[in-house]
Amino acid sequence: GSFGRMDWGSDDPFGRTPSFNVFPNLLTFRNGIDSKVMPWLGMALESWYASRLEDNTSTWTRMRYGMTIEERVNDKLTEMSLRDLVLDPEYRKMSHYALKSKGSFLFRMMESAADRDDIDALLAELFDKYRHGNVPGEEFVSLLSKRHGIDLPAIAAGWYDDIALPGFLMSPVEIYSFLDGEREKFQVRFSVTNNEDTDGLIQFTFQQMDLNVRGGRGGRMRRMMDATMTMGEDYSKYVPVKAGETKELGFVLTFQPSKLDINTLVSRNLPVLLNIDLPEKLEEQKKAVPFDGERLLDKPVSLVEPGETVVDNEDPGFTFSSGTSKSLLKRLIPRGEREEDIKYVGMRFWGGGTNKWQPTIDSKFYGNQIRSAHFISGGNGDLKAAYTAEMEKSGHYDIYFYVSRIEAPWRRHRGGDHDENYGKLHFLIYHDDGVEETELDLNGADDGWNYLGSYYISRGEAKIELTNESDAEKVIADAVKWVLR
Repeated sequence: GSFGRMDWGSDDPFGRTPSFNVFPNLLTFRNGIDSKVMPWLGMALESWYASRLEDNTSTWTRMRYGMTIEERVNDKLTEMSLRDLVLDPEYRKMSHYALKSKGSFLFRMMESAADRDDIDALLAELFDKYRHGNVPGEEFVSLLSKRHGIDLPAIAAGWYDDIALPGFLMSPVEIYSFLDGEREKFQVRFSVTNNEDTDGLIQFTFQQMDLNVRGGRGGRMRRMMDATMTMGEDYSKYVPVKAGETKELGFVLTFQPSKLDINTLVSRNLPVLLNIDLPEKLEEQKKAVPFDGERLLDKPVSLVEPGETVVDNEDPGFTFSSGTSKSLLKRLIPRGEREEDIKYVGMRFWGGGTNKWQPTIDSKFYGNQIRSAHFISGGNGDLKAAYTAEMEKSGHYDIYFYVSRIEAPWRRHRGGDHDENYGKLHFLIYHDDGVEETELDLNGADDGWNYLGSYYISRGEAKIELTNESDAEKVIADAVKWVLR
C-alpha cells in the first residue's frame, strides 16, 4: 500500500505527493541488477515497480502548475538527451524524474511484448537465485530473449544518448453496442499515427463508471468525489507504434466503458494522459462485424479534411494582443520560477483572473500532438485573439469554432442543480462585404466544432478575431475552421 500528504504550501512544480511504498526500496536493499553494458538497468527496474504503485497526477496538479512532472520532463527531452540532462547541474531535480520516467518506459516496452506476469516470474526466479546479491544483467537479458523473444539491447538503443521522442495523432473514437448471441458487447475503434522517427508505446485503459454515484446529492465534497470517482471493471493494454506507422485499433469489451484513458508515456504529446469521456447512450449496430486487435493502415490519421482550412492556437496564424496579469505588488515580489520558462500554465478557478492571453493544455482541446488553447478572463472586448489563414480559392465558406467547456472539478456532475454560466463568445469575422460581429452562446453549444455562419471570402487572407468580451469567467481561444462549400 501507499500513503502520502499533500503539500498545499509548496510552489515547487516537482513537489509531488511523497510515496512511502516499501517494496521498491526493499527490492533495492535485497537485490540489484549489475550490468556493465547497461549500468542503468537496475534503476530502470526500480522505476518500473514504483510506477505500478503510484497514482496518476491529479486534476488539481494540472490546474495549479499547468504541466505535470512527466510533461515537463518530456518537453525537455525534445531539446536534450537524457545523458545531457543528467549531467547538467541546472536540471538536477528534473533529471531524477527523467531517469525514473524513461526507466519505467523501458520496462513497459517489454510489457508490450510479453505479459507482465511472465516478466515478474522471470525476475522472481533470478532474485531467488541471487538472494541478497546482484543479478547479472547479461543473464537477465539472455533469458528475456530466449523465453520471450525480447531484444532488450535493441529496445534500449539510443535510450540514454538520443534526442528523439515519438509523437502520436489519434482519430476520433467510434463506439457502439452489438449483440453476440444474447449478450450485449461494446465495440470501440479508432486509429493512431506515430508521426516521428522513433518508436513509441501507448497505454489504453477503459474504465467503467459506477452509475450509482452520479447525481447531485451530498453537497460540495460529494460532488468533488463524483467528478473523479471511477469504479468497476477496467481493461488496460499497451500498444507499440513504430516510427511512421499508422494502426487501426479495435477493442471488444464485455462492459460499457464510460471513459478511455490514453497514456502516451514518454512522447511529444501534451497532455501526456488524454482522458476521453465516452457517451452513455450508444447506438446498437445490428450488422456489426466485431474487430478486436490491430492492423496497419497506409493512410495516416489527419484531423483536416479536403476543402477545410484549420488554424489552431499552436499555428503561426494565431496571434493575440497582450495585456498584463500581475498587480503591482505581484510584480515587485520575485517568484521562484521565471514566468517565461513556463510553457503552459494552469487554468486556475481561484485566486483572481488574468487579463492576458495565456496558454494551457487539456484533453478536451483541439490539437495534433499538443492539445492546447489560450485563455483570458472575461472583459470588455479590448483584448483579441486573431486567426489568419490564406484561402487558395474564392467562394462561400462555412466557419466553425472549436468549443471546449472547461469546469473546475467541484462544479462537475451536479445533476439538477447545475448553475454554471459558460457565457457568450464575441467574434469579428472578416469577409468580402466587411466585418460582421457575431456571438456564440456556449450554454447551448456542444463540445467540438460549432457553426458561426457562412460568408463569401476571396482568394487571399482570411481573418477571424475572438475578443475577451464576455460575462463568462474564462474566454478560451482554441481553433477555427473554414470549410469551402
